[in-house]
Amino acid sequence: VEVDKTTNLPVKLEVGGATDVVEVTAASTAQLQTTDAQIGNTVSTESILHLPTLQRNATELMNLQPGVVAGGSGLAMRVSGAIDDQNTVTLDGIDITQNLVATGTSVPTPADSVEEFTENVSNPSATMTRASGGQVTLIGRHGANAFHGALYEFLQNNDLNTNTWDNNRAGLAKAIIHDNRYGGRLGGPIVKNKTFFFANYE
Repeated sequence: VEVDKTTNLPVKLEVGGATDVVEVTAASTAQLQTTDAQIGNTVSTESILHLPTLQRNATELMNLQPGVVAGGSGLAMRVSGAIDDQNTVTLDGIDITQNLVATGTSVPTPADSVEEFTENVSNPSATMTRASGGQVTLIGRHGANAFHGALYEFLQNNDLNTNTWDNNRAGLAKAIIHDNRYGGRLGGPIVKNKTFFFANYE
């Protein structure tokens, strides 16, 4: 069969016996979202740690959502046509967007301290009335009955990067980058089944 061509293929079908049974079952069915008209995605813990974020900041995942035009650092990105300072971020239900100009958050949001990331890029609900741009909801990591943690280091260095096409064309050397981020996180119980802690240092 060639692309963009109609091909006829005669097939002879025979009548099946009366005892034949065809049973169709579905393991999981996609549910139609009928509660509101919001458009956006949810990113899980594992994806937050593995998706590319230049500064290891969970809010940078906004750049990977549909309808988002990447800008500078922090929240400087345009979502569904809204200007840069019309984005809002909540962490565990509390608005942490900077008050004067919403170009960042008032609380750091390193990727290792965030359990779930959700962004609404269009048709916001009434629960987020602060801005007309992207509405980011973050759920922070928390402790459990068992101790869990990690030590990490992330390195960006111009020795490991190639030069950009524009710099090569203009005969310019590649930019110097030395960014070394290290840290750790630990969560666990204080009182089993009742009180927990979580800490992240970067």
